[in-house]
Amino acid sequence: MTTQDEDTRCKEVVLDTQKLARRLTCPVVELIPTISTYPKLFDLFDKAVVSSTKELLKASQDLVCGVKEVRAILRSNGNYTLDPTGDPFPYRGRGPVWSNNSCAFDSCIVAATFLNIGQTNWDRYNGADGARDALIGCVKTNWASLDIAESRLERRISLAAVLSRIKKDTGKTYKIGDKLGARYLWETCTATLDEFDLNFQDSTICSCGNKRNVNANANMQQALDYNIKDRKASIQEVLQIFFGPRQNRALQCPACKRTKAYKRRIVIGELPPRLVVTFQMGDTAIPEVESDNISFNYLLADDGEEETAYYKWLGGIYGSLNDKASHFRVYWNDGGEGDPQDTKMYCGMTCAGLIMGGIRYKDGQRVPNPWRRNPCLVFYKHVNVPECQIDLTS
Repeated sequence: MTTQDEDTRCKEVVLDTQKLARRLTCPVVELIPTISTYPKLFDLFDKAVVSSTKELLKASQDLVCGVKEVRAILRSNGNYTLDPTGDPFPYRGRGPVWSNNSCAFDSCIVAATFLNIGQTNWDRYNGADGARDALIGCVKTNWASLDIAESRLERRISLAAVLSRIKKDTGKTYKIGDKLGARYLWETCTATLDEFDLNFQDSTICSCGNKRNVNANANMQQALDYNIKDRKASIQEVLQIFFGPRQNRALQCPACKRTKAYKRRIVIGELPPRLVVTFQMGDTAIPEVESDNISFNYLLADDGEEETAYYKWLGGIYGSLNDKASHFRVYWNDGGEGDPQDTKMYCGMTCAGLIMGGIRYKDGQRVPNPWRRNPCLVFYKHVNVPECQIDLTS
């Protein structure tokens, strides 16, 4: 066996070990096993290098070829154009093609695809739901095989199903083309997904001896709304404020009426495997949103002992604000297919919904300005059990 073969085998062992660790520690986010384990058809043929939208559409819909990489000129603000003289970037697929103010729903589809929504063991446990099922149907759609007109029609049908569900649940009527926020659409489509839920108990305790318990069940994207007075607080500090065993803010005791009570929060059960933090559009310069090293302390209900949780940035839906309108994009960690320090980006307005990977900005940021200043929904992965680290040289 050659050295190259040994390295390949070692890498396979590492991947298999990491998959086993995920099954043991967090089986609910494992992908549902499929019947076929044969390689994809695209993997059997040479793939094309494209440098224009026309070439991209032709190659991505070609049953024999497919796309290997794209050549693009990338600008510091995140915009890019395909160009034969540009740098090579890995091709990561295509999402829906934008039309008629669809960017919010388009971004939800791509984020859900990156999260494997509808394809994990956890999703098996939920009943029928119109909005969620429409989103899952979009995740299963092969957008790369559709031309521009087909892509827009497919998305229009799914968005209509979501708007119908909104009307049924809330009585509010929206039509295709109305400007809806990515946050609102995401909450509508994922409200019945348990993997984003958190159970906790809040106790108001006072030195007078009074204690009042309140049990709560919160969907994480609703609970962790970044909207505090100190805009310089990092995302880790915000999470610590929410999960902190003892809330620092003094409260009025309902018994003695004096402001000397405090709140004690206890987590019931498990922390969610994926954490979703929402932001009010227009927040500026939020520190460390895209961090791989986020930790906070919390209390467990079963023993009351303080624990430490660790999360890392997966990606998010980001907006660009101007005086009249906003547009949404998806920026995501490219570690699943490339270097973990690289970013992949989706914009439905650009190059027929191209998802381009291998991006590394010169300032070291994973998301460029102005998008980094306007996060809408940001997704984090629970890494309380460290991933297996094996020395490939041993």
